[in-house]
Amino acid sequence: MSQGPFYGGGGGGFMKNTPGGYGSTPSGGDAGDRGKNRFLRPVNIAQLLEAKQSSDSDNEWLIDGHPAPMVSCFLPFAVRAAESDLRHNHQVSVVAHVHEVTAQTTSDVYRVSDGTGQMEIRHWIESRSPDDMEADMEVSPLKGSYVRFIGMIRTFSDRKHLNATLMRKVEDFNEVIFHFNEVIAMTMLNLRGPPASSGNANAADEYASLDPVERAICHFMRDNPPPDGGYHVKQIMKAVRLDVANESKNTGITDSDLFANAMNGLTESGVIFSTTDDAHFSLV
Repeated sequence: MSQGPFYGGGGGGFMKNTPGGYGSTPSGGDAGDRGKNRFLRPVNIAQLLEAKQSSDSDNEWLIDGHPAPMVSCFLPFAVRAAESDLRHNHQVSVVAHVHEVTAQTTSDVYRVSDGTGQMEIRHWIESRSPDDMEADMEVSPLKGSYVRFIGMIRTFSDRKHLNATLMRKVEDFNEVIFHFNEVIAMTMLNLRGPPASSGNANAADEYASLDPVERAICHFMRDNPPPDGGYHVKQIMKAVRLDVANESKNTGITDSDLFANAMNGLTESGVIFSTTDDAHFSLV
């Protein structure tokens, strides 16, 4: 497993390519906020088509009556955002099948569906020539595949579309199924609130099933609410160093690898999320 930002390694799954590639950063006003756009909500296309524009802001959308991406808990790609951040981060995550790709001078337009509806997703790129457009259409790696899109709701001529900032081809169909379960769970949490906790102390510990280091990290962050910017990874490591050392003795794995694997695992499974940068984290 990659150690990601915790020890300077790589990580992530969304590719960044040269201009025109399907992982490139879009041009335009959205690029200026890309460092902050980390707060996402999983949705299906039907929810996007039914989203209502907020009366408070032209850029804010309501899904199930909640500002996108207002969430009640963290699931992968759906993280709880601070109230102040909700005004500036309206990104959602969609997993859909790409039926058609149309290359234009400054954007690629994807016609997609997910079983609940169809819509267009637009990805802005740097300007290119007609020959480049034709070549990009011929070799598009996304047509006919399931793709995870992350972006913001936009309208043009009274028609909604998604302005994609990141895209990644789905390699495992289980991700499609998981995404729909995630959408259902998030919708129910927003509509009905979290389930009542059990009176049993062990049952009430939502982190009981995690491995010892992951559990120690979660307990530390739960019992010591972090500041607005979250805890720096070095602060977390210092707080759980004894748990890491004990687990290292039991497993023979180095302290740094144990901690990096735990942080990566918690991030990927949706228990913690990065805040102001890749070195600060908060518990959902």
